[in-house]
Amino acid sequence: INPTMNCNFKCWYCYETHIKDSRINDETKNKITKHIEQTIIRKQGVIKNFSLNWFGGEPLLYFNPIIKDILESIYPLMVSNNINFHSSFTTNGLLISQELLDVGKKYGIKQFQITLDGHRERHNKVRYISKQKGSYDKILENIKLCLKNSFVVTVRINISEETISDLVKIIDDFKDINNFEKQYLNFSFHEVWQEEKELTADISNIVDQFRAHGLVCAYKGEHIATITNSCYADKFNHATINYNGDVFKCTARDFKTSSKEGYLADTGEIIWNETFQKRVFDSRFSNPPCFSCKILPLCNGGCSQHRLENFGKDYCIHNYDENRKLEIIKQKFYTRLIHT
Repeated sequence: INPTMNCNFKCWYCYETHIKDSRINDETKNKITKHIEQTIIRKQGVIKNFSLNWFGGEPLLYFNPIIKDILESIYPLMVSNNINFHSSFTTNGLLISQELLDVGKKYGIKQFQITLDGHRERHNKVRYISKQKGSYDKILENIKLCLKNSFVVTVRINISEETISDLVKIIDDFKDINNFEKQYLNFSFHEVWQEEKELTADISNIVDQFRAHGLVCAYKGEHIATITNSCYADKFNHATINYNGDVFKCTARDFKTSSKEGYLADTGEIIWNETFQKRVFDSRFSNPPCFSCKILPLCNGGCSQHRLENFGKDYCIHNYDENRKLEIIKQKFYTRLIHT
């Protein structure tokens, strides 16, 4: 759910259109609640797990009253139906507080994904509270507050050619966390989508240094949608509901109404359109180069968004580069080795 398309930061690489006064109104909030309640009742005894993730914009701008109200309404239903409920946030982390975390413990919030744009100096040039005040230290403080309260935190590190030189300094900023807190912490490395230079080898070296300090990391191989562990947008029982009731699947593109794949009706039902049909059914296993590729079971030809955007033409999400494919195999192996 996107409570808003507004944000308290204006990062240069963001692909979203920030809409200042956008927020879920009471009508849409009621539709969302009704949709979740009807889904649980209709599939009573069938649903074992329910994941509710908050995206945007910056979702914590409207934790009170929008998010809290929805959680208060639906959480008792999850408990009474013995459903394993998991709620998480993709957030810049600036607005996290102890009060917010205390509410989260009551209503099934388990995880936060929080972004760092490089180390302190670079991050503060991109994500600042004011021209005179950066946000790095406050966000770092809030990450550690989450860990102390046993919330899982994925620190997403956005990488460009400008940020890469100082990334290893981030390791030092986490040296004061204890082993209890460390079990809730992991790092995820992503090139910003505008980055044109090939940085795979450089990033792999940095990831190795993080791992050498006992930090859990995911890179290339762990970001690929496999056949058995596909992206959320590939899953039939997934929906992304925008603040205005438009419904999408992928969150890595804009949320323009012209791109929607359905809408939330007054009854709480999602009415899907032909784009949903093409994504979920028509484009699966339709790319000939994938059939002869040795890493197809690891890669799955990319996610459904890749399939939609390349529908009817041959493509490779790794640009037919065998070295990039080998890096995926290496990262898959390394991550499983660490976890075992």
